[in-house]
Amino acid sequence: MPSAKFIFPTNLATVPVNQSFTVQVAINHLETGWFTNPAKTYMSSPQIVNAAGDVIGHSHVVIELLTGFDQTTPTDPKTFKYFKGLNAPAVNGVLSCNVTNGLAVGYYRIAVIHSGANHQPST
Repeated sequence: MPSAKFIFPTNLATVPVNQSFTVQVAINHLETGWFTNPAKTYMSSPQIVNAAGDVIGHSHVVIELLTGFDQTTPTDPKTFKYFKGLNAPAVNGVLSCNVTNGLAVGYYRIAVIHSGANHQPST
């Protein structure tokens, strides 16, 4: 099963308002860089693993605005401030993407999800 941890931003980090920053995610047990055209191959085959048993696929980063630091209600997955597929291979075990122009003032939740090449969820 893939495992990931944010390098930046870290938990409870503050980033400058409306300034670009780079999200960095350390990744284990995912052979990254495998992405197919979802319009043609979405869920078209089973998830596959490499010789080491690691999922062959890619990741996605999503950033959602919260109502406050203490928000306990679930977020709406259709309403997000940033989304990016991390389709390139990891560099030294790290995936990254640029949040151009940054984010407005607020509290945010950042998450990473992993999938197989054909977008099968990896759990």
